[in-house]
Amino acid sequence: MNKSVKTYFVLQFNLLKRRFNDAGFEPRVALVLFALGFVFLSNYLFSKTDAAPYFYVLLATLLLLSLSEFRRNDFLKTHFSQNELIRIRQLENGIVALPFVLFLLATCHFWSAFLVIGIAFLMTFFVNRPRFHVTLPTPFSRKPFEFTVGFRATWMLVLAALVLEVIAIAVSNAQLGIAAMMSVIVLTLNFYKTPEDAYYVWNFNRTPYQFLIYKITYAWRHVSVLVLPFVLLNGIFFWEQIGYTLLFLGMGFLVQLLIVLAKYVDYPNEIGLITTLLIIVSIFFPLLLLFTIPFFFVQGIQRLNPYLK
Repeated sequence: MNKSVKTYFVLQFNLLKRRFNDAGFEPRVALVLFALGFVFLSNYLFSKTDAAPYFYVLLATLLLLSLSEFRRNDFLKTHFSQNELIRIRQLENGIVALPFVLFLLATCHFWSAFLVIGIAFLMTFFVNRPRFHVTLPTPFSRKPFEFTVGFRATWMLVLAALVLEVIAIAVSNAQLGIAAMMSVIVLTLNFYKTPEDAYYVWNFNRTPYQFLIYKITYAWRHVSVLVLPFVLLNGIFFWEQIGYTLLFLGMGFLVQLLIVLAKYVDYPNEIGLITTLLIIVSIFFPLLLLFTIPFFFVQGIQRLNPYLK
């Protein structure tokens, strides 16, 4: 391995260890717990729905997409040669994809495993950069900004989800249709990963409680716009499965609420490790949402108090 590339990964590993230490975890123990948790939650997902491979491939793709963010890649380009950059991207994508591929192979979902491998390889050469010099119109208001900015960066993935919905209708696969709908909701969760500048928050003439309600209301309103075509198509072509469609839709809205609140649990910092773990566990064990949603709400209010009335 090239010395520069090796130095980069050593640095990333040390940063990861520091984050574990800051969160109060011994790094080696934390990594073992993450591995066990990944296997346990994967088994749980695959035992609950036949659509699990679709969600699995989607999750792997979203994680790989986060490594393709253009600012991150522009930063790497300023420090590494083209060959070194490709090597870094290959190794990073391989590290992210490996757990998903191993589990899919272990459960005999070979085509899904090969699909993840192919996506990881292609993502090595892909940079998620805005393609237009003109402003892409959106059905969303400028404030709050998350959906406007997020949609302009990921509209091609929304279009891909619509194509997946059409395929589901063509092959009469209701589960694939539900997976297409949920893929859009999962995609929108990524819009809330980065906290806005404190000045932007301070500029709102609201109390912390009103601010969070405002954010939640618009998040639900905007995600409804995106998923409405999927709900209508699933209702028309898979009416016998409408109960499952609405069940997953309701779960998606609850997770959307959780993520909006999570954005402010560690504000002005990014979503922390403990918060991330609570999110993951709550998604796989929905009853915990009865605890995590109020907890995140209270924590968010406390974090926002210095910036709002």
